Amino acid sequence: GFVGILPQIASYFNVTLDMAGLFISGFSFVIMIGSLVIPLIVGKCNRKHLFVLVLLFMSIFSFAGGLTHNFYVALACRIISAFFYPAYISIAFTVAGELVDPVDAPRAVSKVVMGFSAGEILGLPICTFFANHGGYPMAMFALGFLNLVSCIVTLLFFPSIEGHVDVNFKNQLKLSRKPILILSAIGVAVFSTGFCLYYNYAASFLQIISHITGEFITFTLLLGGVMSIVGSWLTGRLLVKIPGKTVIVAPVVICINLALLLLFATSGNMIFMIVLSALFGFFEGVFTNIIQYWIITAIPQ
Repeated sequence: GFVGILPQIASYFNVTLDMAGLFISGFSFVIMIGSLVIPLIVGKCNRKHLFVLVLLFMSIFSFAGGLTHNFYVALACRIISAFFYPAYISIAFTVAGELVDPVDAPRAVSKVVMGFSAGEILGLPICTFFANHGGYPMAMFALGFLNLVSCIVTLLFFPSIEGHVDVNFKNQLKLSRKPILILSAIGVAVFSTGFCLYYNYAASFLQIISHITGEFITFTLLLGGVMSIVGSWLTGRLLVKIPGKTVIVAPVVICINLALLLLFATSGNMIFMIVLSALFGFFEGVFTNIIQYWIITAIPQ
C-alpha cells in the first residue's frame, strides 16, 4: 500500500519525497537481508502458527506507525515489520509447491502470486483512498485492520501444517554457492531494481510528471492490480508449457512498456497513460512469477 501514499507521507512528516521513499527502500533492503536467513530459520515452524504470528506483528506495527508523529519512529515500525515478511512469503510459496507434483509447482506458485496480487488490488487503492481522505495515519490504520482480519481468518480456517524437521541450515547455505543460483540471483537483483525503480514511485510519477491526481490515481492502481492477477494467471501456465521462451521474452516486453511510460509521461494523454499503467500492472504479475521461477528452478532442494 505504501507505493500509492508517498506524497502523503512526505506531507504528513514534512520531509522530502526521497526521504519518504525510505518507507519502501528501507523495507525492501531489510527484506533482502532477511530473505537470506529467515526462511531457513523458520523452516521447522508450524506453518499456521508462523502465518498467524507474522500477520499479528505486522498489524501491531502498522497501528503503531499510524499513531506516531515522529518520522523516524514510523520508519522504524515499517522496517521492523519487514523482518517478518520473508518468512510469510517464502513459506507460502513453499507450501504451494509442496502440495502438488514438481512439474506443476510453477502453476501452484502462480496461484499464490495471484493471491498477493489480489491483496494489492485491495491494499493499494484502499490505502491510497484513506491517505487521500484521512492522511497517512488513516492509511496505516486501514493496513493494520486488513492484516488483523487476515490473521483472524488464518487462525480460524488455515489447517495446522508442521514444518520440515530435516531442514539443515548448513546444507542449505552450501547451496548458495551453486553457479546457477548465483546467476539467477544476479538476474533477479538486476531485474527487480529496474522494475521497482518505477513501481515504487508509480503514484508520485503519475501525479507529478503526468498530472494525474486524486481518484484517477486510485483507479489506475486498482486497474493495475486487476491486470496483475491476469498476468500471474497467464505466466503460471506459460512457465509450465514454454518456460524458456517466457523468461526470455517477458523481460524485453517489460522494458518496452517502461520505455513507453517514460516517452509519453508528459504527453498530456491521461487515457493512454492509464492504459500503459494497466499494462505495467499486468507485467507486475508476470515479473513476480518469473523471479520465483528463476530461484525455484535453480535450487529445487
